[in-house]
Amino acid sequence: MSRSSFLEIWKAYPEMPTGCEAWGRLESCADGKIALQKKGAWPIATEVFLGPLKDHDKPSLSLLQISEILKKDDQVSLRLRNGQVVEIFLLAPAIEIPIKTDTEILKKWAHFLGQVRHFFSNKGFLEVQTPTLVTCPGTEPFLDVFSTEFSFGSTKRRFFLPTSPEISLKKMLAAGTEQIFEMRPCFRNGEVSDRHLPEFWMLEWYRAYSNLEQIQQDALHLVQFLSGQEFPLRRISVAELFKRHLNFELTPQTSKQELLSLAKHQGLQAQDDWTWDEVFHLIFLEKVEGLIDSELPVFVDKYPPSQAALARLTEDGWGDRFELYWKGYELANAFHELNDPKLQRQRSQEDLDLKKQIGKPEIALDEEFFKALDSGMPPAGGIALGLERLFMVLNGVSDIQAIRRFSV
Repeated sequence: MSRSSFLEIWKAYPEMPTGCEAWGRLESCADGKIALQKKGAWPIATEVFLGPLKDHDKPSLSLLQISEILKKDDQVSLRLRNGQVVEIFLLAPAIEIPIKTDTEILKKWAHFLGQVRHFFSNKGFLEVQTPTLVTCPGTEPFLDVFSTEFSFGSTKRRFFLPTSPEISLKKMLAAGTEQIFEMRPCFRNGEVSDRHLPEFWMLEWYRAYSNLEQIQQDALHLVQFLSGQEFPLRRISVAELFKRHLNFELTPQTSKQELLSLAKHQGLQAQDDWTWDEVFHLIFLEKVEGLIDSELPVFVDKYPPSQAALARLTEDGWGDRFELYWKGYELANAFHELNDPKLQRQRSQEDLDLKKQIGKPEIALDEEFFKALDSGMPPAGGIALGLERLFMVLNGVSDIQAIRRFSV
């Protein structure tokens, strides 16, 4: 009997039979045994009933016949007698290639998230939840966003998926929370690689009445807690990296023309009409980032002032922020948070103007955020960390898709 002829008499998609001792996806049916994926193998009787059938008078089948009807990945359940399989019920045939899931990776991922929660709970942080539909997803000029529209009667309103929960979390700081963290999906359009997905998990935490030094200690302690290893605190500035690897004196006053000359000297194709930040990113990504000594965790700090984003400036003019690198991965981005409403509005508007200049869709400022700043947001330190990336480093996973139940 062929598989196709059996499926014609099969009682399709039955409920779960009673009295079965084993069930799951079929791994193999050969060598006198039937094996289920990650469940084990059982010897098979000389003749076995394979069903359920529309007509229950059909004869029992031999192992050879069964092996020609069933195939790997079919969902089956087994009835045993004296340790031998005497009945096999086909629950759902594998018609298409099934969604592949590494159950062990998923278990590790669930344990990992639990450990992160445990770490912050023990430090006295409050776990919070922020909206998935927001009026402003962030103003970063070079991030592409997802948008949608709310419709109710004649009311229509544009919303976005957050690129980060930062704006919402800062509203909470202004409202009186002091130590908060959130783990949530975030969304960035146009990013797919072995380290990027359009939907990914972000961990953010903030300390009100604090600064970047404490956030740096938190990040180091988190890595140590999750890895079970002790690491020294290692820092290097962006200017030190440019000096070490490019023999170039980067300063807060470095001009675009100086960067263009450096790019040309390094054999990079930068365009004269590019912005300062576009030229900087090209040089940093192509000639610097890959040379960062990150076999042990390292904090890269003091970014050019145009890279300050939502961070304060240091007394010597650098953006007071750091990024955490480990084993070639950029894991986290931290700011000594800007809380001056006037300066924040100026920077955010400059970002949106640049966004428009380079052809990105227009986004409006979140006025509720600025009202929160006007009400008085305390000095704070904050950080955003890519949870999948940290998990990949800790578990030796090379492709972010391996962590996800569903592929993009």
